[in-house]
Amino acid sequence: MQSVLTNYIARKKDGIQEPLEYTLSPEKDYGQYCYDTRRVIFSHSQYVPGFEDAANQNAPRINQFLSCPVIVLVRDPRDTIVSFYHHKMARSVIRARKKQPPHFDPGLTINEFVKSDELGIVPIVSFYNELRADHAGQENTKFMYYEDLKSLDLNVWGDMFAHLLGCSVDEDALTWSLDVNSFQNMKKRQSAHYNARDDAEEYDQNSDSWGRIRKGSVGGYKDELSEDTIEFCDDVVNNRLDDFFARYKTK
Repeated sequence: MQSVLTNYIARKKDGIQEPLEYTLSPEKDYGQYCYDTRRVIFSHSQYVPGFEDAANQNAPRINQFLSCPVIVLVRDPRDTIVSFYHHKMARSVIRARKKQPPHFDPGLTINEFVKSDELGIVPIVSFYNELRADHAGQENTKFMYYEDLKSLDLNVWGDMFAHLLGCSVDEDALTWSLDVNSFQNMKKRQSAHYNARDDAEEYDQNSDSWGRIRKGSVGGYKDELSEDTIEFCDDVVNNRLDDFFARYKTK
C-alpha cells in the first residue's frame, strides 16, 4: 500500500513517468511526497510480541493517531503469521552473518512458530482485537482488508485514499500507480534494490523467506502449514478473534 500511495502522490504532483525506486522508508526517501499536503506515516511498529521491537521507544502509538485520518490494514491472521515467520527467519540469517544473537530460536519449524505462545497466532489475534478496541467509534479510522486490495478495484483503493488524503482521487494517477506497483513489478524493483547494495551478498534471494515482497497470496498458509496447525489456527480465529473480523472465521 505504501508504494501505491507514494507513487500516486508523485504522479499527481510531478507527473512522474517511471515508478519511484523501491524503499522500506518512503517517509525518509520520498519525504517531498509523504509530507506534501499532509504527513503520511506508514507503521507496523505497534506490534511488540515481547522481543525485537520492544526496544523501539520511537514507535508511533495509537494515541498519536486519534485526531488524524487512519487506515488500519489487516490480513487473514493465518496468512499474517506465516508471513511473520518468514520475515523473522530472514532476519535471523542476517543477524547470524553479523554475529548478532537471534531474537528467537531459528530452529523452530513453521508449525512450532505458529503455535508459540509468544510469537504465534495467539498474540497476532490478540493484537487484532486490541486494534479494534482502540479504534472502535473513531470516525477518522477506516479498516481495510488486504484481500480486498489484492483485487485492485479502483473503488476500493479510491475510497481508501480519499479518506486518508481528505480530497478527491485522480483515477488516472491511481490506475497508473496500481499498474506499476503490481506484485510482479514490485518484486522486480525489490530485487534490483538489493542487488545494488554493497552488502548484496548477505541477501539470499533464492530463500523461501527472503524479501518483504515474498508471495502475497491469499490463503497461502494452506500450502505451508500442517493440517494439525491449520486446525489449531482455525480454532484460535473462530473462538478468540473479535466478530468485527468475522470474514476470517470458518464457522
